[in-house]
Amino acid sequence: MSNYIVAIDLGSSKITGMVAQRNEEGLLDILALESEPSMGIRRGLIINHSEAAICVSRIVKKLQNRVKIEIGRVYVGLGGHTLKTVINNVPVVYDGEQELTDERIKELYDQNLALTFDNASIYEILAQDFLIDGEPEFNPKGCFCSHVEARYLLVLGKPGVNERLCSCLERIPQRLAGMFTAPFAMSEALVSPEDKELGCAVIDFGAETTTLVVYFNHCIRHMIVIPLGGKTVTQDIRDLQVTALDAEKLKKNFGVAMLSLDEEPKAITIKAGTVEHIVHTKELNSVIEARMDEIMDMVCEEIYKSGYQDKLGAGVIITGGASRLTGIDKLVELKTGLPVRQGSYDHLLAPGTDDQYIDPAYTLLVGLLNFGSENCCVEEELKIIEAVKSPEMPQRDQSKKKSRLKVFGDKIVGTLFNERDFES
Repeated sequence: MSNYIVAIDLGSSKITGMVAQRNEEGLLDILALESEPSMGIRRGLIINHSEAAICVSRIVKKLQNRVKIEIGRVYVGLGGHTLKTVINNVPVVYDGEQELTDERIKELYDQNLALTFDNASIYEILAQDFLIDGEPEFNPKGCFCSHVEARYLLVLGKPGVNERLCSCLERIPQRLAGMFTAPFAMSEALVSPEDKELGCAVIDFGAETTTLVVYFNHCIRHMIVIPLGGKTVTQDIRDLQVTALDAEKLKKNFGVAMLSLDEEPKAITIKAGTVEHIVHTKELNSVIEARMDEIMDMVCEEIYKSGYQDKLGAGVIITGGASRLTGIDKLVELKTGLPVRQGSYDHLLAPGTDDQYIDPAYTLLVGLLNFGSENCCVEEELKIIEAVKSPEMPQRDQSKKKSRLKVFGDKIVGTLFNERDFES
């Protein structure tokens, strides 16, 4: 076990890095975790490349010191509040019966690339279903038909999101090992094959966004990022005339997602210098419930839009740092009418993993590590060769340009359908 996998989560609250190795059983042995308060990122989008790059650079240096290796590559997730999915059906009628070869299947796929959307780019294309002469077929390769209709899930986002991410990473010495769609990497770490088959909704309660991913019959069917999260709740609490720091403490220590769960109301004294201010938990939790109720209304609307609201046999899986809010599972169950459980990625971890690495806030990191396959450690042999070629390492810019061509959707396409290399 020698290869090191490194993942960076560019979160709106914290930027976090994690290093792991994969053991002989394919499980992740987590070696280190470091984080910094987030800078230059808002609602999952990089708005200041330099500030974000400084944070990432600090985290990488801390990880290197902890694990005693030199990190040369990192995996990251493509996120942001503008990400969403739409369905596109591609029908083709042939002149007589034709065999669906790899070339013909790729022609179906390529028709998606001709689509244009207002203020949005296509970041990923996932095959969903195929109708072969009206009959459903999961794997169409080799089938003969005169008519085929392919159904694809298109991941859309604000133009230039991936370029922003690459531009940020080009400001640090490390190269990009791979870029994966963050909601997919996160959800894939939590769901089982049975969950995917029966149907489930994965809700990630983040700091500034809430993400929904819907599965059914083995495939991702819908995804949306809602631009509201745990920080939004904290900001609402500040209206009770408390500081941001005190608002966060009140939420964590006394907050509940539903006012009815506040069975023993308290009066809490908040000191700000020489001034004392009293906050009643009933008032606090009225504020929290109002915002959480709004977020869940939006989530439920998206579940309904997906068309699979009556097909989620495996219920709802919740994760994310804000999912630690007391009673949030009960609120989700009440709003969706479905059984709810806290997501777990324990099945991806090596036995004996330290509890400090098991936290809903780290789900995306573990998902990225699970998708990662390249060795992110600079190997001694490679360092010697590069030093001989040029002591000043003038080749670095060229290698960065190549890294930008890494298709972040390859892993998830292979997971959900057939292993094929398509350029996004």
